[in-house]
Amino acid sequence: MRRSYKPSRSAISIGLTFFLVAMMIAAVADRSAETRIAIDESPLDQSLALEAPDLVFPPIARSLDGSADPVDPPEAPQPPPSSDRAMLDSDGAILASDGAILAPIPPASPATGDAAAPPNIRARVIARDSATPISGAVVSDGKETVQTDVDGWFTLFGPERVGRVSVVAAGYDVVRGQTIWEGAAIALEAFEARAIYLPFGQLGNTASLAKLLDLARDGTINAVVIDVKEEGGGVLPLVATDAARALGAVLEPGSDIEAFLRELDRLGIYRIARVVTFLDRRFVLAYPDDAIRTTAGGVLDDGVFAWTDPFSARARAYNLAIGEQAATWFDEVQFDYIRFPGNPTLPFATQTSSADRSAAIARFAEEAATALHRRGAALSFATFGITTIDRDDGGIGQLLEDLAPHLDYYAPMLYPSTWPFGSFGLSYPAAHPVSIVLRATLAATQRAAGWPTMQIRPWLQDFADYGPLELPYGAGEVSGQIWAAGAAGAKGFMLWDPSLNYSVNAWDQADTIRDSSFAP
Repeated sequence: MRRSYKPSRSAISIGLTFFLVAMMIAAVADRSAETRIAIDESPLDQSLALEAPDLVFPPIARSLDGSADPVDPPEAPQPPPSSDRAMLDSDGAILASDGAILAPIPPASPATGDAAAPPNIRARVIARDSATPISGAVVSDGKETVQTDVDGWFTLFGPERVGRVSVVAAGYDVVRGQTIWEGAAIALEAFEARAIYLPFGQLGNTASLAKLLDLARDGTINAVVIDVKEEGGGVLPLVATDAARALGAVLEPGSDIEAFLRELDRLGIYRIARVVTFLDRRFVLAYPDDAIRTTAGGVLDDGVFAWTDPFSARARAYNLAIGEQAATWFDEVQFDYIRFPGNPTLPFATQTSSADRSAAIARFAEEAATALHRRGAALSFATFGITTIDRDDGGIGQLLEDLAPHLDYYAPMLYPSTWPFGSFGLSYPAAHPVSIVLRATLAATQRAAGWPTMQIRPWLQDFADYGPLELPYGAGEVSGQIWAAGAAGAKGFMLWDPSLNYSVNAWDQADTIRDSSFAP
């Protein structure tokens, strides 16, 4: 508290002495270039002008190796030119006259007696468009990983008062190499993917790469899913580990993928690495003891595809390491075939329960979240579409409620052609793309409501129906699915068509929606 008194004449000389000493201290403080904001303990005057740093949101400079251009924190905040340029709001943030946040002031740390508080940085994560706090964002300095609280605050402990962090939050673009200091705010850009899939077999096709880049340049897509490990177990050189090289699993794509990824990054395209996980014949041939085995004693291998055992620590670690390598080049890693084989008639040597299977897949999700979040990459799982409504694991180990605490995005494959006849009371689901996607997505978003840190982002069908009717799928069917996913609460979408004949010309044309039983 401030104190005021009226000095007596006898105190004048003492006061003068203190005045001179104070002037000397002020001069030393000026030379140290260290600026502090003094806040009175009495109620705050909302019109009080305060000094605010020129730079509060350091420029975000992502690079492919996960680093960023150095950004120095403000050494000495400069006062605003006039008292109406900055003021303190009720949340303790310095506001400019237009309402933009210039600098938040963190709440004081609780007293800890005479012991000195450990070195730490306390900062905040907010949405750039609204300046509202983002709760549950994952912040990492590469060693320690923490989550923001309900007000968007986080604390990292360490010897420095300035650091560099990555931030992952579902529904926002990832941030890497962000420089922070005590009280800094990290502003995240809202993001919903409009993605298409680029399969491994197309990576050597320069025409396909050029076509995708054209879609990126004209704004049709803002994200792309790229195979880095395919169904046979082959991996791209840029994500290869020593273990993958030892298996002979490295496959040259036939093009300069690194240059392609750099161009995507320059265009601001969100890059998702697809890692086919437990379907891996190369790994099975090298480590048969880590494969799913039949009652006859052999491995589950049809000569083309073979399954590794999700219970195997070696199989999990092998795929996690590839995912970590991919995090250097990609904003998100999506694990596919992250399950047990789905045929219940297969003669498995070991019988497992639903609880055991779902626990094994959830354990992988937890391990992947720890590894990828530390590296500043988001995590997603591609799951069977029926998991949106199935309360059991369906024999494959995918249970939404068990995965939700660990994932950033749940990516059910909602292709109408894959749903059993009679699903949702529809005799031929592929004839009802809007109805299927709407109902399945709504079921998923309702079940995931208790985990706000995970969002639903489905895979949608952009290929011809392969059922008995062989229905064509074009702009109307694709537009209908996109509309239905968004209407039911999904955040973005991904289109699947390995032939790359995407119906991108009518993505936003709701009036072209075709569904024999539904019209929005």
